[in-house]
Amino acid sequence: MKTLFSTIRKVFLSIESLFEPQLNLKSYRYPIIKIIVSVIIIPVAILRNQIFGVTDKTVSTILSFIFIPLGLGAIFCIGISGSELIIVSDNLDLEKKKYSKKLKHQPYSIDKIIFMVTQNDIIEIEILLENKIVKIGASSDCNRRTGAFFDKVYYIADTEYRNVEDFCVELEGTSKEGVFLVVSIDGVCVK
Repeated sequence: MKTLFSTIRKVFLSIESLFEPQLNLKSYRYPIIKIIVSVIIIPVAILRNQIFGVTDKTVSTILSFIFIPLGLGAIFCIGISGSELIIVSDNLDLEKKKYSKKLKHQPYSIDKIIFMVTQNDIIEIEILLENKIVKIGASSDCNRRTGAFFDKVYYIADTEYRNVEDFCVELEGTSKEGVFLVVSIDGVCVK
C-alpha cells in the first residue's frame, strides 16, 4: 500500500512539473516536445467521441471528465512551454556571455586591423564586440588558372563593404577608443 501511494505521489509530482517553467533549461528539446504532445492532445480531447466511436451517453460523460481537463491542461502546457523557450534563449545568451569573458583576447588598434585587412586578400579576424564574437576581415575571389585575386570585399559580420573607406568608417564607429579585442586571426587564437 505504501508503494502505491509513493507511486501516485511521483506521478502527481511529474504532472505538476509539466505546468511549472523549468528555469535552468539549456536546450529547446524539452519545451518543443511538450508543445508537440499538447498539440496532439487538444484535437483528441475535442474529437474524443468521434475518435473512440462513442454513442453511449454514460461513456461520453466519462470521456468528457477525462479529456476536458486533459485538453485544458494541454493548452496551459503550451503557454508554459512558450515561456520555457524564452528562458532557454536567455540561458543560452548568458552562457555565451560567460564563454566570451573566458576567451583569451589581445587588444589591437584599428590601424593594425586595417593594415592586416588591406595587406591580405583573404583574412578573417574574430573580435569580441558587446560580449559576442564577431567576424571581420576581407575576402576575394581567385582565378584558378592564374592564382590572381579579384573582387575584394571587406566585411563586418554579415555586412559587406566594397571599398576600404566604408569599412574603416564602420570599424571606427563600433570600436571602443580605437581598440578591438581580437580573439583569433584566420582561426589561430591570439596569445
